[in-house]
Amino acid sequence: LIKQQFKLKLPIEEICSFVVKYFIYFAILIMVLTKIGVSTEILRFIFIIFLAVALVFVILSFKDFAPNLIAGFYIIKSKKIKKGDIINTEGLKGKVLKINLLETKIETNNKEVIFIPNTNLVRYGVVKNGKGLRFNRSGR
Repeated sequence: LIKQQFKLKLPIEEICSFVVKYFIYFAILIMVLTKIGVSTEILRFIFIIFLAVALVFVILSFKDFAPNLIAGFYIIKSKKIKKGDIINTEGLKGKVLKINLLETKIETNNKEVIFIPNTNLVRYGVVKNGKGLRFNRSGR
């Protein structure tokens, strides 16, 4: 489902060459710093700082991606909204053109195409064909 939704085409050779290339760069950097007399404690400290910064970037990049992905799975599996439905959410009204894992594409009466993040649909609710629709279990 994910491969189909995102149309991913990442050959394993490209991924491996990317990882190996940067591993070699890092190893050369370590060797150069060692040759000029930088102690191993400093190198460990630099490595830990590098990992911490990389971890922060990964966490921040998934901040919106992960909730939209989970909401997209829920919307697709629950089938409460389907292509062709007329929905109204947060003052936006339109016909559902496409639902994927991250966003829902709707067309307004003015023929504007709007992409709504799936978390907004789940969080704020949807009015579908004149009837209130909530995604939470309590029905509120």
